[in-house]
Amino acid sequence: MSTRCDECPSKGCPAYPSGRLHRPDIALIGEALGAEEEKRGESFVGKAGKLLRETLMDIGVEWGDTYRNNALMWRPPENRDPTPEEIRACNPRLMADLIDAQPKIIVPLGNFGVAAILGGKTGITRKRGIYREITIGRHTFGVLPTLHPASIFRSPDGYIDFYQDLAFAKRIADGEDPIVEPPYDNYVIINTQRGFNALMRRFKRLGHTSIDLETTSLDPDTGDILCVGMSWERETAVILDWVALIEDNQSNHEQLGRALSGVDCSFHNGQFDVMWLNSRGIFPRFTMDTMLAHYCLDERKGSHGLKRVAASYYKAPEYDVHLKSSLNTEAANEDRKAPLKLSLDDWDDNETRTNISLYCGADADFTNRLTEDLREEMIEDGVDSVHDDILIPAAHHFIDLERTGMKVDEEYHEELGARWAGELQDLEDQLRAYPGASDLNFNSPKQVSKYLFDDLGLNQMSAKKDVLTQSEVLEEIRMIEDTEAIEYWQTASSAVFSNMKPRSTSTYMLHWLAQQDEFPRLMVQHRLLGTKLKNYYHGYKALMRQGRIHPRYRLHGTRTGRLSSTDPNIHGMPRLKEIKKIFIADDGYVVIYADYSQAEIRALAHLSGDAVLREACAGDIHREVSKQLFRLTDADLNAMSEEERTFRRRAAKTIAFGIIYGRMPKSLAPQLGVTVKEAEIYRDRFLRQMPEASRWIRDQKLLVRKEHEVASIYGYKRRFPVFLDKRHISEIERQAVNTPIQNFASVMTLLANIRVMDRIREMGYVPMAWPHVHDGFGVQVPEEIAEEAQEIMIEETHNVGFETDVPFAVEVHRGYGWGDLEKVYEG
Repeated sequence: MSTRCDECPSKGCPAYPSGRLHRPDIALIGEALGAEEEKRGESFVGKAGKLLRETLMDIGVEWGDTYRNNALMWRPPENRDPTPEEIRACNPRLMADLIDAQPKIIVPLGNFGVAAILGGKTGITRKRGIYREITIGRHTFGVLPTLHPASIFRSPDGYIDFYQDLAFAKRIADGEDPIVEPPYDNYVIINTQRGFNALMRRFKRLGHTSIDLETTSLDPDTGDILCVGMSWERETAVILDWVALIEDNQSNHEQLGRALSGVDCSFHNGQFDVMWLNSRGIFPRFTMDTMLAHYCLDERKGSHGLKRVAASYYKAPEYDVHLKSSLNTEAANEDRKAPLKLSLDDWDDNETRTNISLYCGADADFTNRLTEDLREEMIEDGVDSVHDDILIPAAHHFIDLERTGMKVDEEYHEELGARWAGELQDLEDQLRAYPGASDLNFNSPKQVSKYLFDDLGLNQMSAKKDVLTQSEVLEEIRMIEDTEAIEYWQTASSAVFSNMKPRSTSTYMLHWLAQQDEFPRLMVQHRLLGTKLKNYYHGYKALMRQGRIHPRYRLHGTRTGRLSSTDPNIHGMPRLKEIKKIFIADDGYVVIYADYSQAEIRALAHLSGDAVLREACAGDIHREVSKQLFRLTDADLNAMSEEERTFRRRAAKTIAFGIIYGRMPKSLAPQLGVTVKEAEIYRDRFLRQMPEASRWIRDQKLLVRKEHEVASIYGYKRRFPVFLDKRHISEIERQAVNTPIQNFASVMTLLANIRVMDRIREMGYVPMAWPHVHDGFGVQVPEEIAEEAQEIMIEETHNVGFETDVPFAVEVHRGYGWGDLEKVYEG
């Protein structure tokens, strides 16, 4: 095989393949040489290579028995990434090396190792762990991509995948079948009335079925259901033609509804499928979600898709690729990442309809297998109650919220958008009136930086290097008395100015520059208004359907068990009344909203049993903590100016939450407006004043080092299978403290939300779900029961569901719009 070395910018290859060069079990293909590898003329040295060697040894593979090679056998300047051209130039050399080596399995590591072996642009996270075969000349090789060991030091959660992929590669090299095709011959397609009648008779004897839908869109209001896959025995499935038998047949529709409401139904991502069925008047008995079950066992992000889980548990191939190819869409491209897009036209074609049905059957089959297997694993790991008692009730709740959505005051929304647009235009006119700014692109950091520092001649922050240090930033802002700037700096995370350059145009820097000239102050206002217009007018406009917005909540979106939301991100919505006023109650309904006060600090008080912190919880927590922190009496605080009291209260709040989130003095100092040394004194004083809380924090850190996991009072687990270095261990200890606390507050609030909804339904009324935001939640109720619902809200938020002597204070608000709520209770 001829090489293309003349196209390579390298002046030679300082390294060559190493290890067992002929018939190795495993061929490891890296990206390019690093500095140490170039010096030694060998691949996979340094700490990444050490991790790779140790992991291979742990699974029973000797380092000397592996073959090692790289996409590039030289070092790109300054350790930059290889370019596609360089990979292509070096590829014939690599292919020739592999033909000579004849490995049993090729394991490309990382994005560029995968690009060299498989081509395409898809990232490693999508391709890892999925077996494929490639042909080089007359030779066929199996390929199993995995993460590069260097990436584990940046994202340690990936170690589980890295380990499992290498173990799978070893099993393949030892002779294990790499893939097992879905048993398509066992899948039965039902498209006749006779078949449907037989299916309904069968349902009378069933206790459980797994279900999967194939639809033409993500939106049940605009899309169509094509078929329903069902499975109740392993490696079998029945696929019901919805278009032919259900869509226009009321009798069949009613029979199917009764059948699914009479058996336990499991889904993979039930919030999607159940919402579609509910929108068609079918209400299955939704009792298990294999996606959420997998999340209970593996809380990491991005690892719960059915194809990924089926590949991991059952060695399933990419069984959607054939279907995508048959549709002749962009999804058939080589990187295989585009979502499956179906239409009624596809369903009209007999061959495509069969392919879609079998694909649906495979989804139902794998969901059914996972229903049994994940249940056993959850019971063994002690997390089945998390799935059954928390996640499934929550899934039902958020299905209701997504279906009904939130009503938008469209007239007000249009007025708001017009006002913001007008104000933004006025600001642009003022900015462009400055000399030389008429053609300035305000969205270009490079152009804005040049104008601020070169054209206007504003002074830069003093810095010894290209990047400002924290102490340099703090020194520059220390003496400034601009209230707006101080408020921003003391509420912004220290990450805002991490790695900030002296010529930065970040909002943090613009506030500092505003002390020299009005232009950067106007830029701050322009930036804030532009964000409002983009996100909360145009963004909400794009999401609106028939005057409503339907937020989607993800129960598996975070590692701590906190909720996340999309379309829109309700958790990220500003607390500004002008934005909240966009959302109003439905006609005849009133909104009741409850918000726990300092729930996470109270959670720490409960978990630690700290007497001082418990006592503080009985009053104004931040005031009481500030008294402890600064050794003050009530008289001392009362004698202070409002500004002094505000600083001490903010300091108490910052430090209390900082302790919970594991923040160190360097991170706390900017928000306190003090030196790092002063922040360290305050932090240490807090911990000394709260001895039981301090002890609980230490115990959590010791526990995670010993057990490699921590759990919340509700049973959620956060797992840490590998400890890499001091920095990683420090981060693990931080998460060991904040995970149980965050989960405590979030789940406590969620369960109170569900109890309130259930009790109102028991009264014979239909409440409407309202967004859940961190430690608060709302509900819409008919106006005539507002008083009773309010009392239920108060009762259920105080009855937190567990024995505690810590008072969990709550505020309850009521009104006809989110921005017009009035406090009706505090206690």
